[in-house]
Amino acid sequence: VVDEVTFKNEKISSTRIEKEILNGNMEEVFQLLGRPYSIQGWVVDGRKLGKTIGFPTANIKCKYRSILPKSGVYIGYINIEENQYKCMINIGHNPTFNYQNNISIEVNIIDFNQDIYGKEITLSFHQRIRDEKKFNSKEELIEQLKIDAQKAKNQ
Repeated sequence: VVDEVTFKNEKISSTRIEKEILNGNMEEVFQLLGRPYSIQGWVVDGRKLGKTIGFPTANIKCKYRSILPKSGVYIGYINIEENQYKCMINIGHNPTFNYQNNISIEVNIIDFNQDIYGKEITLSFHQRIRDEKKFNSKEELIEQLKIDAQKAKNQ
């Protein structure tokens, strides 16, 4: 028998942790798990649109059936072959560049320029920084991505 464990006067449970993940509350998830929430997967081919605007992304296919955080942009880390890199993570439908019905996971790795197609990765979520949104132009998106990248670098 294990004594009940609480945080902020509420029982820590898998249901509570899942709710916080689904709401994108990654700082709270960290407190509940004692570590950042992470998923495992592989880098797969995408449409390569991020590269055309100066923000190449690694498209991730989950290894396991995973609970994905709420759509939006996150700061996190990606582990590739025992190396860890800061990154921005977008979970969502890509509304600016051709809306997709399926949720995608795209990662822009900060100060990184290597071919990692097919590599197995672990992605950890540290902080949700904004909602996913449809921008009126490619230039507007680029300006927001510059702001997001600076936040990730400063994390």
